[in-house]
Amino acid sequence: MTISLTNADAVVISLLLEKEMHGYEVGQEYERQEVQDWASVSKAQVYYALKKLAENGLIEPAKKKNQPDARGKTVYRVTEDGRGALQETLSKPSWAQSRIPQPFSTWVGLSIDTDAETRARMFKARKDYLIKELEKEEQSLIYVQTLNSPRAAVGAKTIALTISLMKAELAWICEVSREPAIER
Repeated sequence: MTISLTNADAVVISLLLEKEMHGYEVGQEYERQEVQDWASVSKAQVYYALKKLAENGLIEPAKKKNQPDARGKTVYRVTEDGRGALQETLSKPSWAQSRIPQPFSTWVGLSIDTDAETRARMFKARKDYLIKELEKEEQSLIYVQTLNSPRAAVGAKTIALTISLMKAELAWICEVSREPAIER
């Protein structure tokens, strides 16, 4: 039986492939790696995924017979079925052939139904937000580039892509916000 992995399932398996961890540690890694910035996965989904993956045999206790660690927490590792499910999930063309609508893109599409003052205010708010996030991502990139691991190398590429996209959006906002508004 093939189990369809959600994004949260894939993130959890990937984190556990780095090292065996108990649930709380997986949550800490989620925060440390700022998963919410690069994957549509909440921290709550991570905990739900742990339970689902264990129930389906894609992760298992790392110690014999469900023995918890010294603090009473079960440490998990990925099973061969888990590795296979992740590989199958990551092989799907949909990863490269879909777009996720961003709230700001939706707002731009609907902005014809608002006044020029609101449009100007929203473009400024988006620009301010992007500048703040760009600064954060540039600092993250500097830090990640100091790390020496395969995930850090991929993380640096992901952050660099994010920075490029933010800079392109900033340039677009500057260009569009200078154009006269279309009034209906």
